Order: sequence, then C-alpha cells, then structure tokens
Amino acid sequence: MLVSVPILLILSVFLLWPSSQVDNPFHTNEGFSVKYGVVFDAGSTGSRVHVYRFHVNDNGAELQDELFEALKPGLSSFQDEPMQGALSLQPLLEKAIARVPAELRGSTKLSLRATAGLRLLPAEKADGLLTAVREYLEASPFAMDDGSVSIMDGVDEGAFGWVTVNYLLGKLGTSSSDT
Repeated sequence: MLVSVPILLILSVFLLWPSSQVDNPFHTNEGFSVKYGVVFDAGSTGSRVHVYRFHVNDNGAELQDELFEALKPGLSSFQDEPMQGALSLQPLLEKAIARVPAELRGSTKLSLRATAGLRLLPAEKADGLLTAVREYLEASPFAMDDGSVSIMDGVDEGAFGWVTVNYLLGKLGTSSSDT
C-alpha cells in the first residue's frame, strides 16, 4: 500500500493535466514533453515523497523514473505541534526541489495525502496539522490548489491500491475477470 497510493495519485494528476502541445511550453523535438509530479504520502509511521518524471506525448504519459525518499516519524506524531509537523517535511521537500528542474517547478503539481495516522486523530488536531502543512508547502516553488493537501479516506485508499496493483501488473484495460 505504501507504493500504491502515490502512484495512483500521480496518475490521476496527469488525467487532469491538459494534453495539448499548445498548453505545454516544454515540448521537445523528440515528440514528447517532460512533466514531473510530486506526491507526499503522510502515513502513520512516516512521511514519504515520490517525485515522478513522465514523458508525455499524444498517446499519454509514460513513467520514466521515480525518486523516493522517506523519513520517520509520521506526521500524526506532531499532533500537538503542527508547525513542527510541517517542518518535518523539509528534508523531503528539499529532495523534490533538487530533483525537478527549476524551469518546471512552477508547473509541477504537488499533492500531500495523509492516511491512517491523521484519520485516527481528533478532527481539530488533524485539521491543525493539515493547515500548517498546507501553509508550509504553499511557500514551495511547486503548483498547488485547494485540494492539494488532504486526508484520504480508507475506501479511496483501498480503491487506489486496487487500481495501482492492476496497473503495475498490466491488467488495466483487460477483461475485468483478469484483474
């Protein structure tokens, strides 16, 4: 599950990105463009960042590589110190900034999804952490919107896991009995 949530999240980001080459200032002569996506997975035992690099062309997006870094403790362990929780992400954010070329950072979508650790906290504690994290990440060079930082509910996490497993096995687009 640790790998599945971020992979599906970043794939969903690409479904929302415009595919036309007119909208893409980073079109190359090879017929594809390079796009990045930054996904923070704030789980109960630790936080992780995935920085995905895609080649995008008329046929869709093809994952080229991924940077993965993790640290402990999890964001939920900062329930009484929300700003410290936000600052705990600094080493991961620095890795993401170093990985994405400067000219692409402003067009690179950043998302953070918290899972079980924050779901189990009292609402006011979880909200305090999410507010501090959102404010911290909004100061980064990456693109964010109102939904960029949130808690993922368990049903969505399970569904994303299923889609990701089938994506990794090459089962999507085949008979549903094969998934």
